[in-house]
Amino acid sequence: MSVSILIPCYNAGDKVLKAIGSAIAQPSVDEIVVLDDASDDGITVPLLNSAAKNMPKVKVLGFINNKGAQVVRNELVSQSARGDDRWLCFLDADDELIGENSLSRRKHESALVTYCDMEIERYENNQQYVEPWPTNRLPLLRALARFEHVPSTSALLIKRSVFEQISWDTSDAYFKGMHCFKFLLDCLMLGINVQHVPVMGILYRDGWSPDQISGTKNRLNRLIARYTWAKSFSQWLTRENGGKYYIDDLNLGHAKFNQEWQTEISKAANSGVAELPMIDRASLLNEQFI
Repeated sequence: MSVSILIPCYNAGDKVLKAIGSAIAQPSVDEIVVLDDASDDGITVPLLNSAAKNMPKVKVLGFINNKGAQVVRNELVSQSARGDDRWLCFLDADDELIGENSLSRRKHESALVTYCDMEIERYENNQQYVEPWPTNRLPLLRALARFEHVPSTSALLIKRSVFEQISWDTSDAYFKGMHCFKFLLDCLMLGINVQHVPVMGILYRDGWSPDQISGTKNRLNRLIARYTWAKSFSQWLTRENGGKYYIDDLNLGHAKFNQEWQTEISKAANSGVAELPMIDRASLLNEQFI
């Protein structure tokens, strides 16, 4: 088993070095490709250049203009090694691989795509928390519908041949944070064997700033992305599946969305947050995915 670690990077600072270091520590990794998406913080690019010079497994590439994470991920695949037993792990620049030899243990005897359990680092009330995040509490399709315990991109281990059928969706219909959902749904639609493996393999930093104002804006944007995803997912279910079993799950996810939205708006009002992302609340509150 040979694994290519593919790292999309934008203004990640020294976190990307932790990501690279965690990949080097995995025995099955023989290639680490980092593609910088036109970082402009003055920190990330020098760190990556140093890593490329001093770490033999690391190859660093860069875009002149920012193109977005999904374009970067597709380009990373085209720049990675090929082979019959080649596997890909898309590691976000602020995440880390954890667990001794965890990548090898994430391989399933018959699956072409696997997903592992995670630890999530999050901030609440300016406090940092790390908690386990099992990704198998629901069957995958139901988890996608409810937005509950779905694996992140970094938790996926993908046979390279899968990308001959599926690439990362770069359309505007799937907003930030939903591309992994779309990829998994595409796999299920094509009958690709996707399996959970009970390995704690990823430290996932959810990207929410410890700063209250930035954190609130980020959470609201993610909620909007989830809402957009739910509408697209419900259209697929109606067209391809039609099972009310999953429609009910979508409605549960939608109700949870509304509750979380109201909570974040209240936090924003108490914190003096301005220029918040907004959506058509009237249609959102009344909509049911049936």
